[in-house]
Amino acid sequence: MGGSITEAWAGFFSSPLARRREAWLAQLAMAVAELLKNPGITLESLQRNEAFVSAVLAATSIAVRTHQTEKLAALRNGTISSVLNTDISEDEQSLFMRYVDEFSPWHFRVLRAFHDPNGHLQARGVTKPWLVESGGTLWSSSKHIRTFMGQAFPELQSEHQFVGLVLHDLGVRQLIPVQQMFHQSLPD
Repeated sequence: MGGSITEAWAGFFSSPLARRREAWLAQLAMAVAELLKNPGITLESLQRNEAFVSAVLAATSIAVRTHQTEKLAALRNGTISSVLNTDISEDEQSLFMRYVDEFSPWHFRVLRAFHDPNGHLQARGVTKPWLVESGGTLWSSSKHIRTFMGQAFPELQSEHQFVGLVLHDLGVRQLIPVQQMFHQSLPD
């Protein structure tokens, strides 16, 4: 009886796993084709590039465990960056892959919003800028990060605990400048 259950269970996951692996390998093939358009990059040089091989292996391990398009796009971009952005250390590359594995798509959305808070708010129809310059320094226009989050993501206004966890995750990793940006307001 135990053998039948084991076989049935293995068969249950083999098809979705194979489908995810094939889809990921197709994305990797497109990434490699994109890389090959750059001068000096060949299939042979990619095979010898240990940073690229490590990035591909790490990304593949993560990719088969997710269906989320934001994560898959980040993994694809991370493998490309391992070749094109030589100023990124292998340690930083490893951290990036770990963050992609741990973060939800909401983490990525919040990171994009913090990349250009005023632009993000403008796209949402908010006319008051979040960051303003005073005396050569950028300041937030409010002391409360939740004010920004409420304007940037109205769909999360009732999700206080979730928003707090996302902000904590990003802040503790110093990916968003919570302390510097949001505990200061405009000088009087």
